[in-house]
Amino acid sequence: MDTLSVKSNYMKRSLNYRLDSEWWDYFLEKTADLRRPAICKNVLSGDERNWFEQALLELVSTRTRDDSQKLRLYIEGNLMNTGYLYDNFFPNLPDGRESILQWLQRTFGDVKFALLINNCELMNDTIPTAVVRYLSPLLEKTGLPCNGLQIDAIIGNYGYTPFGIHRDNIGDAIFHFHLGPAPKHMYTWETGYYLNTLHGRQNEQDIESFIPFANKFEITEGDVYYMPWTEYHVGYTPEISMSVTVTIQSGIKTNLVSNMLKQLSADLLVSADQGHLASEKTPSSPRAFSRLDKELDRNPLWNEYSFYDALKLTYDKFLLKLGSNCGMHAGVSARGDQNPIERTGDWFKDRSISVNDPFPIFWREHSEGLMEIYARGHDFVLAKETLVETMIRRLNDGGPYSYSSLLENTGEGNSEKRALELLNRLYALKAIVVE
Repeated sequence: MDTLSVKSNYMKRSLNYRLDSEWWDYFLEKTADLRRPAICKNVLSGDERNWFEQALLELVSTRTRDDSQKLRLYIEGNLMNTGYLYDNFFPNLPDGRESILQWLQRTFGDVKFALLINNCELMNDTIPTAVVRYLSPLLEKTGLPCNGLQIDAIIGNYGYTPFGIHRDNIGDAIFHFHLGPAPKHMYTWETGYYLNTLHGRQNEQDIESFIPFANKFEITEGDVYYMPWTEYHVGYTPEISMSVTVTIQSGIKTNLVSNMLKQLSADLLVSADQGHLASEKTPSSPRAFSRLDKELDRNPLWNEYSFYDALKLTYDKFLLKLGSNCGMHAGVSARGDQNPIERTGDWFKDRSISVNDPFPIFWREHSEGLMEIYARGHDFVLAKETLVETMIRRLNDGGPYSYSSLLENTGEGNSEKRALELLNRLYALKAIVVE
């Protein structure tokens, strides 16, 4: 949408001076280094709220049908099944001629509803990119969460949170960017008090009896509310409001190990043909493992490293991929195929080239003569050349550059072909901006 692209430029400019390092110092002091809940008033401007509302409208209209598993819809407190979504919700997606509030009124009328969209970072690049521009100065101070960031959207007039008083996953820190228009009330209880004194429980539905003993926060449009995982809480939204939430997932060891083993599996079984495994006739004479054995035998990671060292290399790779996408797992950032039609030097030469701020580009040694490059949560391998190293360093240092200035003084014997290969890969992954 043209409106979105115009407002994206506004967002990038405004965020250069709004949520800067000094503001996050204030935020860390207010939240006791992210250990207690707090609310910061009037953080988002009207233009920023309008931008997010338009971005949410685009997300709902273009991505929810394809990513229906990330959608939860509650009507009058009841979770709707997939059949309801396809029969009643998807036929009434935004038509491009209405605002998000007009669409909500047309779709739900006076019905109480809650529309929860999880993992926006895997669905759409617009909202996640804006959100991490807010958070990047904070992450520079606190470090990268080893289980990544999750970005969700919450829309509705559902009254109390449909799943009751609850506590989030261990280690999760949640930022709530409230778009309005209606306010939201958040009630919280310290864990020991809630469990031991009030005798509450997870997903408590008898909410009203606990409200007199709660801490109360009123979140109005433009506010940012923060809550650590240690608080039991429930929201109350009597009229339509919208919010974008970001969860910093420090998580627990089992989550990290699960992520590492998933990455290790992908690195070990690199063949595009995963193949069908035949059924085992008897448990005492397994045949399927021999097929795995042949695949693993061709992989240096399996043959040349101990399991510990392979897991450590995998963890390093996992963090580099995560860091290159500012803490988000790789989603839909790539422009289609990672091996796009090659753009020539003539295509690049009259354009400016810069890194897609705030997403850095990383690289490390892969094997003799090769380097592994990490961009927007993805990785690829190129021949190791001084030219490639210099170009990555320059892109990370700033810009924009012209094509010729990006390549100048990059060492003798370097080929323009390698430079174009790098630029085409980075452009396909939206790791660079070419204008």
